[in-house]
Amino acid sequence: MTVEMKKYKLGDIGEVRMCKRILKEDTNTVSGIPFFKIGTFGNVADVFITRKKFEEYKAKYSYPKKGDVLISAAGTIGRTVVFNGEEAYFQDSNIVWIENDESKVVNALLYYAYKNVKWKVSNGSTILRLYNDDLRRTEIIVPADIQVQKKIASILSTLDKRIENLRAQNRVLEQTAKTIYDYTFLQCAGHQTTYNKTLNRNIPTNWEVKKLGELLTIKNGKDHKHLKDGPFAVYGSGGLMRKVDSFLYDGESVLIPRKGTLNNVMYVDEKFWTVDTMFYTVMNKPYYGKYIYYSVRDIDFMARNSGTGVPSMTSGYLNTISIMLPDAQTLENFNNQVTPLFKKVQLNTKQIEALTTQRNTLLPLLMTGQIEV
Repeated sequence: MTVEMKKYKLGDIGEVRMCKRILKEDTNTVSGIPFFKIGTFGNVADVFITRKKFEEYKAKYSYPKKGDVLISAAGTIGRTVVFNGEEAYFQDSNIVWIENDESKVVNALLYYAYKNVKWKVSNGSTILRLYNDDLRRTEIIVPADIQVQKKIASILSTLDKRIENLRAQNRVLEQTAKTIYDYTFLQCAGHQTTYNKTLNRNIPTNWEVKKLGELLTIKNGKDHKHLKDGPFAVYGSGGLMRKVDSFLYDGESVLIPRKGTLNNVMYVDEKFWTVDTMFYTVMNKPYYGKYIYYSVRDIDFMARNSGTGVPSMTSGYLNTISIMLPDAQTLENFNNQVTPLFKKVQLNTKQIEALTTQRNTLLPLLMTGQIEV
C-alpha cells in the first residue's frame, strides 16, 4: 500500500506567530519568569521578566500553546524546541512558531518535518535570518493521513526518548564519578593533612606535588581530512567530529584543546584520532588517566590563553601546571571505583550514536514516504 503524500507551504497550515517584544530594561538577572533570547534558546535562560509583565503580555498578545514547535529565526537557523507549557517567554522575531490547528499537519510530526527542511531564500543562498515570508513559503512533504503522521512521529519520538534517557543516565554516572573524586581528593577523607604553598591548600602529608609534564607526555593531534570514513572517533575542541579508518593512539588519554574552546577537556579510553588543534596525552603510569582528567578539567584555561586572536594554549604551559599526586594505593582504589561508571558511560554513548544514526536514517525515508510505517 502506497502512502499518499502531500506538499504544504508552512503558510498554508497556520500563521507565523511570535511573542510581544520585551525591552532590555524590562528584564533582570535575578528572578521572575524565564525569558529566552536566541542565545539561550533550547538551553537555560539567563534573564527574567516580572510575573506581572508575563501575565499581561500572555493575555494580550501571541503566546505558544503546549505542543507548538518553536523555531530559531536568527543565528543558527531552524533549531527547534517543543513548547511543553512551562512558564516562559521568548524573544520576538528571533523565536517564532506556526500557530497550527493540526488539521493538516500534527505538531508532533511538524517537529520532525522541520529537521528535514533546508532553510534557504529563493535565490538558494543560506540565510542568516528567517523572515516571516521565508517561513511561510517553506515547503514540507508529509503523509496526507493524520493517523500515519502520528505513527511516524511516535516512532521517531520513541528513538529520541531512548537517546535522552541514555544521556540522562550518563549525566548521573558522570556526576557520581565526580562526587567520588571530590570526596577522595578534595576532601581528603581519612588523611592527615598539611598546608602546601604551591597549591595553596592542605593536602595529605604523604602525597606529593608534581608538574603535569612529570605525569604524562603531551602530543599534538594531526589533520584528518585525508582519512576515509571508518570506525575510529575524531575529536576536536567541540567533541566528536567524525569517524575515520585510522587512529593516532589506542589507550587512556586526556584531550586538551590547543586552540578554540580551551576549557573543553575530554577523557578517552579507546582507539581515536584527534585534530591538529588538540593535544592528546600519554600517561606515564597506570591509574593516572581518570585522576588527571578531573584534576585539570576545572582549570580555567581561557584565563591562561596565550593567543592574541584565536584562544590558544601551549604544551610548555601545560607541562608546568602543578597538581597533587596521591599515593599509588589511593589512585588504584579510585580507579577501581570509577572505572565501571566510565565503561557504562562509554557503552551508553555508543548506543546513543547507533540510535541517532537509526533516527537520522529513518527520518527522511518516513517523511518522504519512501518506507511505510
